Formats: sequence, C-alpha cells, structure tokens
Amino acid sequence: MKKSIRKSVFTLAWDLKKSLSLNMSESLSWAWYLVKENLEDCLLISFTKKSGENVKRIVSKSISKFYTFKGSDRKVKEGLNKFIDLSKVAKNLITGKKGSLFTSCYNYNTL
Repeated sequence: MKKSIRKSVFTLAWDLKKSLSLNMSESLSWAWYLVKENLEDCLLISFTKKSGENVKRIVSKSISKFYTFKGSDRKVKEGLNKFIDLSKVAKNLITGKKGSLFTSCYNYNTL
C-alpha cells in the first residue's frame, strides 16, 4: 500500500473526527470509503488561507462527479484552482445537509 494513500486517509479521518465529533473508528471507515471511491482523482494538498493559516485538505479533481453545473459558464479567475473537498462531502453525507463542496486556492503544494 502506498504511504501517500494511508496519509490521505488519516488526514481525512482526523479532520472528520475534529469537525463532527466522531470516534476514530467511524471517521477512519468514512475516510477509507471516500478515498477508495475516488482513488484516481484524490490529492493531498496544502495551501495557506487568507488568514495565514496553513491547512491540508484531501480533494478530488473530478468536479463533475459530485456537482452538476447550472446556468451560464462563469469564467474562473486566472490561476484559481477549484477542487471538491472530500471532508465536506463526508460531512454532507453524515449529517444529511447540503453545503458547499468546493475548495479553491491559487497556490498549492501536492503532498
């Protein structure tokens, strides 16, 4: 098993544990499920928020898999990268709410 896959799973599981107050077993099962389903599109990235905080996110490059665009095609700002945040996908699945799935950033590092 690749070390990067395990790192992605544990990063996602820890984020779910912190944000949804799940126990580690539940958060790991959700994380493994999401990473296995999106293995070919999954990336572990790090970027700096506007507030200056460095964050790591597990994202999917395949936006069309999770979101259907409606209306006119707005131009994306030059250099802006849009991703689907798998942590937000899991939160929506677990809580049953519909929230934004997008994460966007200009500069990011793939880990």
